[in-house]
Amino acid sequence: MKRITFLIIVTLILVANNILAQDSPTLPIDEKTGKIVYSEVVNVDSTSISELYLRAKTWFVHNFNSANNVIQLDDKELGKIIGKGLFDVRLSAMSKQSAGYVRFLVDIQVKEGRYKYTFTDFRHEPGTTNIVTPGDLTLKEPGGGLMTMGAKNWNGIKSQTISTVTSMIENLKLAMKGNSEAKDEW
Repeated sequence: MKRITFLIIVTLILVANNILAQDSPTLPIDEKTGKIVYSEVVNVDSTSISELYLRAKTWFVHNFNSANNVIQLDDKELGKIIGKGLFDVRLSAMSKQSAGYVRFLVDIQVKEGRYKYTFTDFRHEPGTTNIVTPGDLTLKEPGGGLMTMGAKNWNGIKSQTISTVTSMIENLKLAMKGNSEAKDEW
């Protein structure tokens, strides 16, 4: 009887957690691919292809622990750099408990006076210390498996993804402008 009562209480707590959870954050979903995509063409007047390429490469070096491990394609002639990155996520913004990682693909293409960035292929992967299953961030709920997190934590991961990617894009735009504050004064 105690087991049944315990299971009922745990079930009610989990259901309440899902009911009271905030609405799912809105991620930009491409209608054709069904994937999360952040993409934009940005004009940078009077800037050569080689200068934009150098700025993009420098951005990769400054924003990832090991640019050599991140960069998958580096073609100066085509003006294209593609990298696979990841960032860690927490169960909530204030929590220190890991909820694993979000992996993604970033593609930067440069042309005379403009560049295009595309962040896509986002996927949540559990860390080594937790047993939640990986999930496609386009889903309202995480995938099944041994244990799944509640909607509140899943939405927290989505919110952290939006915040992190937005910050990365802002940083990229500053770097691609050739922000003078980023340069060392000798």
